[in-house]
Amino acid sequence: MKCFLLLLLVAVAAAPAEEHRTTLDLQSPEAYRFEGWGTSIAWWGLQVGGWGDESLDPLITAITDPAEGLGLSVFRYNVGGGDAPGHDHMRPFGEVPGFQPGPDAPIDPEADPLQRRVLQKLVAASPGAVLEAFSNSPPYWMTRSGCVSGGKEGEPNLPDERIDDFANYLAGVLAAYRDRHGVVFRTIDPFNEPNQTWWKAEGTQEGCFLPESQQSAVATSLRRALDAQGLADTGIAATDEHDIDLTLRNVQRLAPDALAAVTQVNTHSYRGTKRRELRELAAAQGKRLWQSESGPMGLDARGGAVYLAMMERVALDLSELRPAAWVMWQVVDSSSVWSCLGVDEKAESFKPTPNFALYAQFTRHLRPGDLVIPTTDPRLVAAVAANCRSVSLIAVNREGEPKPYRVAIA
Repeated sequence: MKCFLLLLLVAVAAAPAEEHRTTLDLQSPEAYRFEGWGTSIAWWGLQVGGWGDESLDPLITAITDPAEGLGLSVFRYNVGGGDAPGHDHMRPFGEVPGFQPGPDAPIDPEADPLQRRVLQKLVAASPGAVLEAFSNSPPYWMTRSGCVSGGKEGEPNLPDERIDDFANYLAGVLAAYRDRHGVVFRTIDPFNEPNQTWWKAEGTQEGCFLPESQQSAVATSLRRALDAQGLADTGIAATDEHDIDLTLRNVQRLAPDALAAVTQVNTHSYRGTKRRELRELAAAQGKRLWQSESGPMGLDARGGAVYLAMMERVALDLSELRPAAWVMWQVVDSSSVWSCLGVDEKAESFKPTPNFALYAQFTRHLRPGDLVIPTTDPRLVAAVAANCRSVSLIAVNREGEPKPYRVAIA
């Protein structure tokens, strides 16, 4: 392997410091292929999906363009459950439309036009985009509480007798998107932080506590439902817990047939430390591994320091978890510490937040197809370009003084 250009990108502060030395082994057996940066589309797809093309298209460009924008190419589409008529408790843009308003109604492929419009524009602007569907809750009429934000006291909200209905619902939506809209999802994740009792009725967003036994049952039922819809190539991702350690436990406790049905391990990286253990488990089981949602929750920083602290989490995930894709929660959000682009929905305008330039140091220089090379410093990310003509280094420094590196290539 021959590489000709060394690009060093370092986030620094201001005074002399000890030099850090590292050697990059371009033939390392622990190197891994990166497939892209991403975002979920909930809930900002509903926020901007009604904008005119003249306003929405520049926003899409800022998200997808690899030179001037962020170059995102992995997109997670939220298959809404749809809350009960008369319910009015969701946060702004959190009431995601469902596709089946009742047990006797057919799947309506036109039910979510705003989020779908954004998805289709993202796909058109990002050739080779990787798509994943995910669910936060079954439709309200499948739940015990009659509400898609959770059980009355945070208890499990999907009756066992509705598991097949839920699986058929998700498979039916994906089949409708394939047949009506030409949109094909590579994977679907039927869970979102499923171990948690914080999902309660009359809450502000969709959510559902699914105990571990139900996680296995849903995965196996969904595999059957996908196959019945001619979606044998659509894989199942799981379990999308908010804590890396909980995801590890969930995957370890999947029933054998459920584990066989899962093709991709998804985890959020808000909390947890067992990055290496989850990585090794996924590799041993032959599963692709994603960091499927993250943001500044749980960071040991306040004020402006939270931005660099978040970049440190990105670097740590890439260095120790080593996911094939790294996905932020929402690239667009009203909170600048969570988003890269803040929008004014009334004016149909947007502007970068401080995160935009920071994330761009990663997303513009570590690209789909690049080979990530392990380093001895978890805050230093190294990658060989897919064309083998350059090596990129991205370093995060929160220490208040410059952190020089001397890098040798083996």
